[in-house]
Amino acid sequence: MSANGYLNTATLTPIENGMFLEPRAAAAWVAAKAAVAAELGIVPVITVPDGAYRTFAQQVAERAYWTARGKPGNAAVPGYSNHGLGLCVDINNISRFNLAALERVMARFGYTRTVPAESWHFQHDGTTLAGETGTPITTTKEEDEEMAIRGITWTENGVAWAAQYSDTGFWSAISGAADEATKMNASGIPFYDTTASVAHTIENDCAKVRTRTN
Repeated sequence: MSANGYLNTATLTPIENGMFLEPRAAAAWVAAKAAVAAELGIVPVITVPDGAYRTFAQQVAERAYWTARGKPGNAAVPGYSNHGLGLCVDINNISRFNLAALERVMARFGYTRTVPAESWHFQHDGTTLAGETGTPITTTKEEDEEMAIRGITWTENGVAWAAQYSDTGFWSAISGAADEATKMNASGIPFYDTTASVAHTIENDCAKVRTRTN
């Protein structure tokens, strides 16, 4: 039997309201949520109870719900949904957003819309952690000034971490990364390197800082 919808939640990362995501998707979601709130002024909220990782039984119920309404295409066949792999989020308050603006922010963290008819559905690419080498993120000086708070994510010893950098010039912890935030502040490395084309690494490569070009 496929593992889709039957994942052991011990292998997933808890996010909010009792829901889970695949670890890299979870780390990216934490950073994306912070960035969306800072840049767009609205906190994205995942639909409870099954807007993230979805069990097989939950997918059966979701499929039945939409089939009864004549829209079976709004829910994948049980066992074939990427929700069953912990890679998707359904944003409950999607109507509050400018969709194009939301898509631009989410894409920086590996989340894109994969179902055209579902504006609320964003799927993680399964690999991207914001700021990792190989994830090009380019902003202008003007964009930096408009978006004062940024975040990064990384995984260390199998645990997803996140931290954000504020316009006061200091890192603060999200998801329990207090020690790493302290180390980053002590390093004296600003969030952006204005000249280098390769991301800095901090503390044995566990945290990678995004770069920008002028």
